[in-house]
Amino acid sequence: MKKNLDELHKLLSAIIEATKIAEEISHNRELLSTDGYSRQMMIDYDRDTRELCKNLPQKYFNKKSIGIIVSDFLTYYNEGGGPDVEEFWRRVQEAGLPFERKDILGIVLNRDRVRTRSEYDIVIDTAIPASQTGRHTSDQFSGRVLQESDGSLISE
Repeated sequence: MKKNLDELHKLLSAIIEATKIAEEISHNRELLSTDGYSRQMMIDYDRDTRELCKNLPQKYFNKKSIGIIVSDFLTYYNEGGGPDVEEFWRRVQEAGLPFERKDILGIVLNRDRVRTRSEYDIVIDTAIPASQTGRHTSDQFSGRVLQESDGSLISE
């Protein structure tokens, strides 16, 4: 039990550190070129996530709840691309934080099958930008994953 609590505390500490990295990057106009409103929204989200982790109610101090916080926070950095995303992952690795970049779109394309609604949403939201930025080639999109857009490819 003590070991599990220690692991949860370490995970919360790591996400707090990751939010600090993200906020520093969001302030850097060379790395994140966006309008002021979007920049401020990202900074606010970083701060809100950090405060949540620092003041997490006891009933949410469990692996599943903390995993959701981590997953939600890392969504932008897993699905996005650009200098800010690359710098975030470089600094996360440099700091030795226990997070790895996940290319969900690439995993789904390699598998040629969407398994969850979450994966489906990621495919629909990121397929075009990923092909435009060169993260994935048009050849990868020729499978059945993107041939239908009504969600019927989700395996239940």
